[in-house]
Amino acid sequence: MANPITPILLSRFHRCAPGDSLVLTAVVRDIATAYPGEYAVGVHTTARDLWRHNPYLDPDVRIGRSGVRLLNMEYGSGIRAARHGTQHYIAHAHAKFGELTGRSLPVQRPYGDIHFAAEELAPLIPSRYWVIFAGGKTDFPTKVWELAKFQQVADLLGDRGIAVVQAGGTDRTHWNAALSGTLNLVGQTDLRDTARLIRDADGVICAVSFPMHLAAALQRPCVVLAGGREPWYWEAYVRQNRGLGCPERLRVPHRFLHTIGLLDCCQHSGCWKSKLVPGKDTSVCKQPISRESQIVPKCLDLISPDMVAAAALSYYADGTLTPPEQPRMPYADPSYPPIQPAAAVTLPPATARAAIPVLTRSPTGRKAAAAPPPVLQVVREPIVSDGAIFNHPLIGGRFTTFVLLYGDYHAMHRQCLDALLATLPADRCDLRLGSNELCAESLRYIEELQASGRVSLHYRNALNRKKYPVMREMFRDPEHPITTPWLLWLDDDTLVDRDPLWAEKLARSIVANFDRPERYRMWGRKMHSRFTASQMAWARQAGWHRGRPLRDANGRPTPGGDCTHFAVGAFWAAHVPSLLAADIPDARIGHNGGDIMIGEQLWQQGFNVYPWMKGKELVNWSAHKRRGLHEQLAGR
Repeated sequence: MANPITPILLSRFHRCAPGDSLVLTAVVRDIATAYPGEYAVGVHTTARDLWRHNPYLDPDVRIGRSGVRLLNMEYGSGIRAARHGTQHYIAHAHAKFGELTGRSLPVQRPYGDIHFAAEELAPLIPSRYWVIFAGGKTDFPTKVWELAKFQQVADLLGDRGIAVVQAGGTDRTHWNAALSGTLNLVGQTDLRDTARLIRDADGVICAVSFPMHLAAALQRPCVVLAGGREPWYWEAYVRQNRGLGCPERLRVPHRFLHTIGLLDCCQHSGCWKSKLVPGKDTSVCKQPISRESQIVPKCLDLISPDMVAAAALSYYADGTLTPPEQPRMPYADPSYPPIQPAAAVTLPPATARAAIPVLTRSPTGRKAAAAPPPVLQVVREPIVSDGAIFNHPLIGGRFTTFVLLYGDYHAMHRQCLDALLATLPADRCDLRLGSNELCAESLRYIEELQASGRVSLHYRNALNRKKYPVMREMFRDPEHPITTPWLLWLDDDTLVDRDPLWAEKLARSIVANFDRPERYRMWGRKMHSRFTASQMAWARQAGWHRGRPLRDANGRPTPGGDCTHFAVGAFWAAHVPSLLAADIPDARIGHNGGDIMIGEQLWQQGFNVYPWMKGKELVNWSAHKRRGLHEQLAGR
């Protein structure tokens, strides 16, 4: 006998913006894909027009019908988790379904789902164009870029023969200003018309907003002016975003322009501030900038019109779009599996100059053609990057990277090493492994990596010699000395799979902060620990102790201090000359408490630990349950 069909109603109604409803369309589609015939699905949301012609909805499942299970698909918990995690909004919505039903719902396609009737297939505008949404919601002015810069982008595209159409709302909750030289449809399109407009456009330029989600659902190019308000992985439709669940299935990745990491107020994650001037709302931007008649957040002000134009034109350069003089490739039905982007188009000489370079403003104000910079080059934490920061003299080209593996945990070892190899290019890494009592499977894998040239050295120990004696041996190998200015340390339970550009971000942070008066020489998740009397005595007996007083919990040295500040031992980066000068690690340390004492060793030499991570937003340290040897902390 077949199982009865369960009626469920997905609810996301309170203050639900159209983008939220569009995200839920992906959940409804994937329920039908993962559990065909098991659920009758209805929705209780705003933006009902987005659900028109949806084949996965049952119109009989509604509020008031007997036996319907109501699922509250709130996203507040996802936003709170996004401060420290790496989950995309769509993946969170899928996980929320699993949390409420107890049944897993994997993301099948990492974008929303919208359907058109036959009479809607005709284009609203017969020619080719880009759509610009030059404004945003009135209750979130921190998401709105400067109007004058929107105008410059429209001019730059117009100089390349690319038509620009404006769209957006004009009700009390939205503000969109008019731009010259564009076809102005502001206030003249409803949700369905907006979808048709984006579906047939070459691309979209907008803030983090409904048009961004719509462009992803319709597989259209999109340049997103994100700034530093929200974590990029919560919003970005890019293949580097593992938080999407299956980012490789994106047909047309976006160009997501964010500035996370450039300012103190968004150093590690988004600030989530909504207002620009103080008032009843306490969620006020910390660095507002006055520009002509408009106030904008500094994180958005860092994005230039040339960057936006470069990002838009890059879609012609990589073959996603045909040149403006040729017919645009038609919209394709979002079939599964996704179609790969078109091969690069070789432009004829007459159009190559018109389709690719970005115009920059000369000091005299005249326009001059210039070779385009790599997309997002100005943003410190770009989604697209050339890795040039590794060649900075302070970094020296690559990191000497040490990983210590222990025991019969092959799956964990493989996960750790594979993530490292996938995110740290071979030419940027001298990988050296240490092992204690390692299982046969992991030994074989290390041999494979050595044979392929990815691992340069393996310090193998048949018995468990503990963590810090092996570390000291690897750092001071006279036959194979460390030749790079910086080294990385990873325990085998550390995963560098949360941000594909973690190593570049680390290098940029080192370059930006190395010369500060604090003399930062180690980077990691900074913490503090109170010393016992025996730990104080243990430290004072060491040859590296210079008589500097301990610190308080805030890091201030004081005669009565009892704290040391250190980087979590599962992952850190250190300046090699400073590390060796501090005699790290102390030869007396065994297995536990070494990270605490390393922090004091640095401090005694006049160095500090830079707080590179607040949580696990960049590197997932201690990603597995503690295992192996336990002993008293060093000095106790």
